[in-house]
Amino acid sequence: MTVSRELEPNESVVSWWQASDGLWYPPSDGKTYGAPRFRYPWEYQDAQGNVLGTVREPGTVVLLSIVTLGIYGLYWQYVTFKELKAYSGQGIGGGWGLFLAFLFGLATAFILPYEVGHLYAKAEESPRTSVTTGFWHLIPIVGWIVWVIKVQHPLNDYWTAYKQSA
Repeated sequence: MTVSRELEPNESVVSWWQASDGLWYPPSDGKTYGAPRFRYPWEYQDAQGNVLGTVREPGTVVLLSIVTLGIYGLYWQYVTFKELKAYSGQGIGGGWGLFLAFLFGLATAFILPYEVGHLYAKAEESPRTSVTTGFWHLIPIVGWIVWVIKVQHPLNDYWTAYKQSA
């Protein structure tokens, strides 16, 4: 597996070198260098170098949530909140998202679509989901499925639109 890393500002490609043990070492010019920042090859980045979230199929999210009796739904909310916070630097993050989803599930029904809509607004695009999307959660069973679709589809479109080759 090849692991690439991001270069520091004003750092040339030849400054760090990879030894036969597979580890990267700084140049031997006497200066002190920080460790290189590694990025996994499966991570996509936008033009500013922010790691984009994972594209997930809404049907798979629904199916896995049903099969696992809601456990995957909690995991999905955790990673989605975590990716949104990691990408934009705003939002409640994965830990608080999981906490709220576990104790006050209805709260995240409104917060998650708001954060996805805020992502679009921050990019100066028309938000495709908003806090009002959470009202779908109030309709038993079918409303929850529609809610997942209305949250995950715009998120997938956003991650795909800003994806660039590694």
